[in-house]
Order: sequence, then structure tokens, then C-alpha cells
Amino acid sequence: MGDGYGYHDDCKGQDGFDLTPQETVGWTRAFDYEELYRRFEGLKPDIVESGTRGWTWVSCWRRAACGKCGRLQYHSNQIVIALDGACRDNGGSDPRAAIGVYVGEDNCFNFHTPLVSVEDPTNQQAELTAGYAGLIRAITIKKEVLTDLAWVVFKSDSEYLVKGMTSWIMNWKKNGFRTSTRAKVVNRERFEVLEKLVVELNGLGVEVRFWHVPREYNKEADALANKALDREG
Repeated sequence: MGDGYGYHDDCKGQDGFDLTPQETVGWTRAFDYEELYRRFEGLKPDIVESGTRGWTWVSCWRRAACGKCGRLQYHSNQIVIALDGACRDNGGSDPRAAIGVYVGEDNCFNFHTPLVSVEDPTNQQAELTAGYAGLIRAITIKKEVLTDLAWVVFKSDSEYLVKGMTSWIMNWKKNGFRTSTRAKVVNRERFEVLEKLVVELNGLGVEVRFWHVPREYNKEADALANKALDREG
């Protein structure tokens, strides 16, 4: 994968980047795009993503936009994986849930499936299951495809998943998986599995970030989850 940086097909030959992933080791797991990309005017979440060659790469926040095409160059050792969990009739008498994972256009790691084995599923369970599916795919991608992978940003419109895996879980581990009111953490087992997978990715040399976005910026994963629900009937 070369120097860890990439260019859009029509912009090869532009200057490289001066960022290395090691500069950000020790940051919180939360991906704060507003802080990272604050120098760019008209800031919107989609500035982060650069979709090309079947992957969704992380755009570089340290360099100016390309003078030729106006787009940001991207890090070819950093990817975005979008996650979505959906549950129709959530909390009702006949809940049906599904998940969607989007890695890139026509990417073989894109995934969607109904949660037929989960009894009385909830939206929160679906969101956490999507996180599990995304992390499993990231590990496989690192081991078998993008062996120089240094960062994975997991994008989700679920505040529950993102806050759970960034700020909340740090406190839960200190408090014996009790909330601030000393109540037992709901879905503890699922969060513990996600934490183990994050640690496994870290052990492979991959920094993991979770990024909360408005739903309208998670359309691809949302469409996959709903496709699975529609297929289930």
C-alpha cells in the first residue's frame, strides 16, 4: 500500500501527507470530526469520507484540498466502516430487527442480515450487533486484505453504541459494570464482546474510533439494514 496515503485517480502526483497515525495514539476513542477538520469551511460530516476503489477512506485533515479536483486527499491505511441496526415495532408485540455494515461501494465486506435468532429484539441490541459485525470484518480486513491498515473509524447514527464504546464503557469497567445509579448495565455481555474485539484490533496495530453522525449521513448502512428487514417480510 506504499506510503499509507492515496490520491483520487485523476489527481495522482499531488503532494503527500505529513500525518502519521502514531501522532494520535492515546486520543479518546471518539472521533471528533468537527475538531479535526475545523480549518475547512462549510463543514459537514461527509468531508471525512473519500470513497474510491471500493473502500471508504478517511480524508486527510492536515492538508489543503486538491487544487485540481477540490477534494481532500485520503489516507490509504485508514478506513470508515458504517454501521446500522434497525428494529421495526421496537418495544411492541412483534419486533423485527436487522443490521447493515457498509465498507465501500460494491465491497465484498458489505453485509446485511435480519436478526432471526434474537428473541424479542430491540433497537439497542441491533445497533450493538451491527458493531460486532463491523469489528469482525475490520479484523479480517486487517489480516487478509489491507495489511497496512492503521485506523478504522466506525460510523453510526446510534448514540447508544458510540457513547457506550467511548465514554461509558471506561466508567463501567471501573465500577464493575454498574451505572452511576449502581444499576446493572443493560446489554453488558454485548458491550464486553465489543470491547474484546476493539482490544484485538489494537493488538494488530489498528487504532479504533467511533463516530456518531446524524442519520442522514449514514444512508448506506441504513439502506442495507432496511433491505434485510424487507427481505424478511
